Amino acid sequence: MKRYVIDPKLFQEAQQNAVITMSTLISKNNTIEGAGIIISENKVLVPLHCTTGKTVVVKDGRTYPARNEGSFLGEAEIAVLTINNSAFHKPNLKIGPNLEQGEFVFWTAPFNKFKKPVFSGYITTSSIGDDDMVYYYVDGIVIPGMSGAGVYNYRGELVGMLKGIQTYNEAKMGIILPVTYLLPFIYSYREDLRPPKAEA
Repeated sequence: MKRYVIDPKLFQEAQQNAVITMSTLISKNNTIEGAGIIISENKVLVPLHCTTGKTVVVKDGRTYPARNEGSFLGEAEIAVLTINNSAFHKPNLKIGPNLEQGEFVFWTAPFNKFKKPVFSGYITTSSIGDDDMVYYYVDGIVIPGMSGAGVYNYRGELVGMLKGIQTYNEAKMGIILPVTYLLPFIYSYREDLRPPKAEA
């Protein structure tokens, strides 16, 4: 299996497009933490389960109130957060092709509690869930709080989002939602990323 060294520039771009979302469930001492992908100046793509209650987005040590625009793909539990103003840069997102078994991928962990800011692994297999959606599994380290992190290939192209963790034969595997399911929303806010229409 080919070994990859992540280009620091690609990793830095991935970090710039990453946030933490925190949802207050009961009190300030009882929260759920998750990651998110910045897709425009005031829009963040996050897991729906990280947006219950009052939600704030944390980016570069600053906190921004956010409101949930509702899930656009209920089966995948994806939500769209809107920041009240254009708080972020316009991200340099590059969309990658479909995932393949054995492919190298990496994701960032923009959390102060993690000393290691980047994680990586290889796609092991795919499966079809009860919702008839296709999911992929990665053999890298995925822990609670990483849900919603953008997943990138070795070229720095967005290929998916971490959805959660599943135990398989006593090993914990990360579950990736392919970028295909993210594209309808990304394209709705980023016309510049839409592929050119084929001429008849």
